[in-house]
Amino acid sequence: MTKVITNLTIGEQCALFKTLGEFYQRRAAALENATLNAHFASMTEKNEGVILASNKQDNSAKLDKADAERDEAVRKFFTIAEGATAQVDAEEAAAGEALLKVLNGYGRKITSLSFSEETTKIESLFKDLDKEENAAVLAKIHGGVAAKERLRKAQDAFLALYADKSSAATAASAEKSASALKKELRDYYNQTLVPYLQAMGVLEGEKYNPLIKELDAEVAKVNAASRLAQQQQKQPQADSKQAQQPQAVSQQAN
Repeated sequence: MTKVITNLTIGEQCALFKTLGEFYQRRAAALENATLNAHFASMTEKNEGVILASNKQDNSAKLDKADAERDEAVRKFFTIAEGATAQVDAEEAAAGEALLKVLNGYGRKITSLSFSEETTKIESLFKDLDKEENAAVLAKIHGGVAAKERLRKAQDAFLALYADKSSAATAASAEKSASALKKELRDYYNQTLVPYLQAMGVLEGEKYNPLIKELDAEVAKVNAASRLAQQQQKQPQADSKQAQQPQAVSQQAN
């Protein structure tokens, strides 16, 4: 039987094992094999574990993006305040100085703090901005209120993702990465399921070979498609290098 190759992406492998599980379920009742039932149940459970771990990694990426957007909102707030100090209108310029004083109390460095520290600092900043005298200052600055609202929106978006991540932090710290789980699942199929099916095919070929051929064809198809996709990704790079070589030779000749 064809084994699953190592360089499938997480998405490709998860989709493959989902399909293999569906193939087996259509034949499970006729095969009446408790051991095989257990093997495929384990395969499905492991596959769901890979998907869950992958989704958690996606959440981390989203959290990083939300934090970057929050940092940008902080920087824009400083820009608004600094711009106001340079206005011809004396009242707005004075308001800009007052706002900048509040912001400088926290400093641009808050964007380089840890997630939790930056969150705390920004919430403290909002409390200061909500004070009556500072609210009046913001109202006098063109774009001041909008800058505050932009930061509030960015902070809330970050907090929503951070809450999702924090709620599972204890469990996640003990869990394996999606890549590690992906390898375990692939090894389970290649080293446990495949040998068992091959043995059953030898013992009861008429009964098991239809399933074996169906699984084998699907694995071979996905392996081939993945290899082709990777070759196509590498080809433009190779073409680019080849295109540069004549130019390099020409320069040397000159």
